Amino acid sequence: MHTNKHRGRAVFILFAMAAVLACNPDGGGPEPYQYPSDTAAVDYTSSDPGKAVFIDFSSNTVVRELPHDFFDVAMYSTGSGQGAQVHIIANSGSYGTGVTVLKTTGTDIAANLSGSENAVTEFTFREDFTLHGHQDAVNPLAGAAAAAATKYVYLIKTNYGTDTKYFKVVFDSYGPAGQCKITVVPGSGAGDTGKVELTAGLTGIADGYGYIYFDLHGNTPRVLNDGDALKPGITLNIPKAAEWDLLCTRTDDLTGDTTRPTANRSSILLNTYKGVTAATAAGKTIEEVTGTTGLTPYTLVDAIGYSWYGTDNRGNYWVDNPPVTFVIKTAEEHYAKFQPGSFKGPAEESFHMAFRYYYTGNNTGVFEH
Repeated sequence: MHTNKHRGRAVFILFAMAAVLACNPDGGGPEPYQYPSDTAAVDYTSSDPGKAVFIDFSSNTVVRELPHDFFDVAMYSTGSGQGAQVHIIANSGSYGTGVTVLKTTGTDIAANLSGSENAVTEFTFREDFTLHGHQDAVNPLAGAAAAAATKYVYLIKTNYGTDTKYFKVVFDSYGPAGQCKITVVPGSGAGDTGKVELTAGLTGIADGYGYIYFDLHGNTPRVLNDGDALKPGITLNIPKAAEWDLLCTRTDDLTGDTTRPTANRSSILLNTYKGVTAATAAGKTIEEVTGTTGLTPYTLVDAIGYSWYGTDNRGNYWVDNPPVTFVIKTAEEHYAKFQPGSFKGPAEESFHMAFRYYYTGNNTGVFEH
């Protein structure tokens, strides 16, 4: 991440514009401060999986887009040395798309699991994340890394639009230097035809990516790296963990309603892996937020979530009025304020969020223009 030198003022990086105070030509004093603005895709349809949009307030790239379904399962570690722990997550639940999981009690990856296809379940994205709301099911990936020696078979379902696939997966081993191996068999039936062993080093997380991503859904299961080709003509540009603060993406929220158990949401998520937090200044415009005094920071990955807009049963969407401004504390402990503005993109397309922002580049908690 670039060191930000623009302390005390906002920076509109994408269009190389700096907003400054100007004199009112009518002699009425300074004009209102003009905050930088941008838009980000925050939704997708079953026929178009859309984009995951990463926002970074301090680097030269405010918005970076990746295909929303670029990974299925990922690993990351916390701690170091003897205290290091490996965590396994899926692109599912409160932070993702289409991926559901069933933990079996068997250890034979050649076993026939086709009778268990309806038992895969939704859960929160973070393997170590506290379940909340209606998500009260046991997370099937909890403890999978610690119990690697048991080598239970997991049945993983990927469901992107109309393209549904199943995979049998065993999380095999974790070496002293952080190596990990998973075995993947496409399908849920008997046998191990097409078995693939994927080995990666968790020590590679030190290179700054935070997560090791696995793409099961592609033609051949594989480990993803920064420059990998997702498909012909499309190359991934995965942001490193320190290169983003917010992620605009699609999430699934469990409603507790048996007739409509999952509600699809357009959400704004925090990079909690890097310690990013958010606080809500309800009913305040971005101009009215001058500091962090009295604001309570939240560390939930979906602390902002879909709280910034409303919807009705007829499919109409609107951004809350009175507005809400969020104060973001980045991994560098610098502050930004961020106000969603509409549900329309630059060409009036739906499911885009227009937003304004201000980045301080310092840790004072005071927004001085």
